[in-house]
Parts: sequence; structure tokens; C-alpha cells
Amino acid sequence: MWDVTTGYFWYYFNTIEVQEYQVYFQLCFWGDQLHSIHMNTSENGDAKDWKDWSEEKEMQIFYRNNRFLSLILGVAPTRKEKTPYPRCLYRFSWGEVWSVYDPRSASSLMGISFKEEENKI
Repeated sequence: MWDVTTGYFWYYFNTIEVQEYQVYFQLCFWGDQLHSIHMNTSENGDAKDWKDWSEEKEMQIFYRNNRFLSLILGVAPTRKEKTPYPRCLYRFSWGEVWSVYDPRSASSLMGISFKEEENKI
């Protein structure tokens, strides 16, 4: 667990195998509520530090993440975008699953976002 000291807490988990992909998860809580789920695929050839990192290698992770999501979700992305940065969205009635390469953080990741229910009186 990592306490960011802003009210956010991150929980990190060991890699597990899902459909022959190595996947790891990170859960972000705001107080006692789940805020977001981030995940990523992993392979031995991925960069371990900055001297081994390249944008080309990171884009390969982005493409691998997209293949993984299409496999486990059983559908093609609902939407693909190239700007302002590469991302794929998979939209559902309950929310969306996404994959992104963010050049600002030099990283690729996947996540799950849920629609918030409106309070009904």
C-alpha cells in the first residue's frame, strides 16, 4: 500500500496470468471508496529502467494491452484515438474500459471507469 497523503491510497498486486498474458493491477482508493483500477500487461523484454526505455518499446506495451483487452472483453474497441495521445475505449452500459499511451508520463496503462449513479430523491 502507498499512502499518497492527499486522501488517496494505492494498493499494488503481484502479476497474475490471464489468458496467457501476465497482468498486474493497482487499485486507487479515495478514503474508503474505490476511485479507479489501473492494470498493465508485462513481459520479460519490457524496459526495467530509463536507460532501457524507448517510446517504441512503450508503444509495443500499448498495442499488447489493446490485444489483451479485445481478447478478454470479446469485442473490438468502440473508439480509437491518436490525438492528443493514442488510446482505445471500450464502452459499456456500466462504464468503460480504456487503454492509453501517455507520452507525458512515458507510460502505457489500462483502466476501468464506472458511470456514477445520480442520486435520485
